[in-house]
Amino acid sequence: MPITNNNRLSKTLTQAEIDSLRAAFTTIETILPWLVGLTNTEKIAIPKMNDSNKTFTEDAQTGLTINADIFPVYLKAEEMAKDVTLFSQLDEFAQRSKKLAEKITDTQTLAGSEAYITALAIYRLAESAAIAGIPGADTLYNQLKQRFVGQGNTGTTPTPTEPAN
Repeated sequence: MPITNNNRLSKTLTQAEIDSLRAAFTTIETILPWLVGLTNTEKIAIPKMNDSNKTFTEDAQTGLTINADIFPVYLKAEEMAKDVTLFSQLDEFAQRSKKLAEKITDTQTLAGSEAYITALAIYRLAESAAIAGIPGADTLYNQLKQRFVGQGNTGTTPTPTEPAN
């Protein structure tokens, strides 16, 4: 961002980095093809295991395993054990992926912000150049001002007048 000294990012990905990232995501998707997606309604409706009820769930699992004969046959201790184990196994990766996703999104947001701030500076400088009569500046200014059409402020600066003597 050439206009300000607040350039926190100065990076692009190389094609090799892009290819490596794509391969890494493909590897994850290949290892976990059985991951499911829930609808928003399902996410709201289903009970969720969290820190406060994880111990309860584990205790119930132990109770089912030890006392299988007192429960209906459709309650399968081995299936519940798989669910509890998978929940624990995925916890690390869920946390790591959330952290990574947040950093990717934050970096994308910052890169976009820096580019947009520069674009706004270019817009204002093109406007000033057009007002000053710099050849070609009006074409760029008219193109850029389309972004702000209908937003209340016309985006134009009044032509300066000579001070009264």
